[in-house]
Amino acid sequence: MRARAVIIALAFAIAGCNAPAPSATASEAVAEAASATSNTPHAINAALLGQWKAYDNDAHKVLGTLDIKPDRLVFAKGLTLRIEPVSPTLARVNPADGAKPVWGKDGLCGAAPVLSVSFALSDPAKPKELRLSVHDVASGPGPDPDFDLHRCQTFTYVRD
Repeated sequence: MRARAVIIALAFAIAGCNAPAPSATASEAVAEAASATSNTPHAINAALLGQWKAYDNDAHKVLGTLDIKPDRLVFAKGLTLRIEPVSPTLARVNPADGAKPVWGKDGLCGAAPVLSVSFALSDPAKPKELRLSVHDVASGPGPDPDFDLHRCQTFTYVRD
């Protein structure tokens, strides 16, 4: 009985080895689609662009007013973070900028550099309140917004 099962399994394995290779055109189409997706430029949500006033104490004391531009975040207290948008609400931070000190000798993520920033509007239809979170991983926020080990800080900004 066992011998029969082994022979049948071997027959299936051998038959699978003789399967034709996928066509080159299908493989090329998948590769082309993947490269087109990765080359598509992303942009920050247009509602986020422009001046924002610091609302919470940390944002006010440490960073000051925020000016969001398509390629950088400029804070009134002297910090500029060059960014590369990944989605309308997430951007990677240039590692050299993310390591700049703001809290004495430490940066916004302590000794670790800021590698991404995420943006959350309280009401996307009325962009009046912005929560800016800084993360020490390039992938941004984790799956649980209430318990994210890689979110270093969140700052609140408002506009009229």
